[in-house]
Amino acid sequence: LFSEQRLPATVQQAVAERIAFFLSLHDELEPFYAIGREDAAFVPIIERLYGLHHIKFLTLHEAACWAVITQHTAIPIAAGIKRALIERYGSSITVDGSTYWAFPELERLANLGMEELGVLLKNERRAGYFMNVVAALSGLDEQWLRTAPYDEAESWLRSIKGIGEWSANFLLLRAEGRMEHMILTMKPFLAIVPKVYGPGVTMAQLAERYGDWFGYWGYYLRAGTR
Repeated sequence: LFSEQRLPATVQQAVAERIAFFLSLHDELEPFYAIGREDAAFVPIIERLYGLHHIKFLTLHEAACWAVITQHTAIPIAAGIKRALIERYGSSITVDGSTYWAFPELERLANLGMEELGVLLKNERRAGYFMNVVAALSGLDEQWLRTAPYDEAESWLRSIKGIGEWSANFLLLRAEGRMEHMILTMKPFLAIVPKVYGPGVTMAQLAERYGDWFGYWGYYLRAGTR
C-alpha cells in the first residue's frame, strides 16, 4: 500500500478487506464449476477462464454514478465524462512516476452544486438523477444491501429517481456481488446465448440450471465470448 501519510494498522486492514471484496477473493467457485461441468456448451468457457473471480466496482457509489452517466449515452462519451469528474473532484497519488486517480468520495459528491454538475455531466436531468443517487447512498447501510432479500434490495434501489430495473440489477451484481439474479431480457445475452447454445435454449432455462450462480454464469459467458 502507498500513501502520502502513514497508514494505521486498522486502515491497512480495512483496505485489505476492501480489496478482497473488490476482487471477490472469498468466493468459493467449486459449486459453480460443478454445475458448469454438466453444461457441455459452457465447459470450454470454464476451462479457458478457470479461477476467474468476479471483479466488482471498487465502491457502490462509483458504480451508481456510472449507471447514471451511461444512461442513453455511448460508452466512450460516458467514459470521458467520468474521467472529467474524477480529475476535477477526485484525488490522486503519484508512485514511481505514475499518477493514479481515485473516484471522488461520496461526501465530496454530496456537496456539489447542481449548476456545476449539470455543466460537467452535459445534461441537467442527468445531474438531478446523479444527485438523487448520491443523497440516497449517503444514508445507506451497505451491508443491508448485500444481505437483504434480493427483491427488497432491488425495490429500495428502484425507489431512487433515476434508478430503473437495469441499473438496480447492475448495482446489486457489479457492486455488491449479488450473483443470484440477472435480468432475463438483457440484449447482449439474447445475442450471445444462441451462438453458444444453439437455438431453443432460453435465459430462463439457464437461470433455473445455475440458480444462485446465474450471475457468475453471465460473468463468465460475457468474458469468455469477447
